[in-house]
Amino acid sequence: MKKVLSLIVVALLFAGVSQAQKFTTESFAANLGLGFGWYDYGYGVSSFPAISLSAEKGMWELEDIGVVSIGGSLAYKTAKYDYSYTYNNVTDEWSWTDFAVAARSALHPDLIDNDKVDLYAGAALGLRFQTFKYTDAVLVGVWPNYNYEIEERKNNDTDVLFAVFAGGRYYFTDNFGVFAELGYGLGYLTIGISYGM
Repeated sequence: MKKVLSLIVVALLFAGVSQAQKFTTESFAANLGLGFGWYDYGYGVSSFPAISLSAEKGMWELEDIGVVSIGGSLAYKTAKYDYSYTYNNVTDEWSWTDFAVAARSALHPDLIDNDKVDLYAGAALGLRFQTFKYTDAVLVGVWPNYNYEIEERKNNDTDVLFAVFAGGRYYFTDNFGVFAELGYGLGYLTIGISYGM
């Protein structure tokens, strides 16, 4: 199985390298990535990378500048914090779940004479939905006859999400490549795979 996967990777790296085309008004591109670096929860929180999916279609060509695209993005992220009491092995737990949906537009400037490279920069506007769960161990009773009861609280928030971003794709073949993107969203750095046509 490892040999098969290795052959697939080699084939992707070397097949059709010269056939990739620059971003035009006919182009469509999609990214599937992992976002790193957004830790708005506080110290000591274990946070998983954000999973993001974005797609865009070339729409207008600006003469001698580049192509403007329009698309959208989805992102999902979770984080958790546990605080354990040494007495009675009681644990308080905090957890966050974030989901973001946004429309985005980007400019793909014609800066590099290499059809395998797609550079872009743009902005996104959407909503971020956050669910916060707090499990608290509440002391019930009077000493020495007391105990802990678990109480769960839940809070839902919705915020406007505005993000600016800049990134680039490198296509190994006519359709498949990798991308990296800097910007604010559910991660400051997003990396992953791209599909273009």
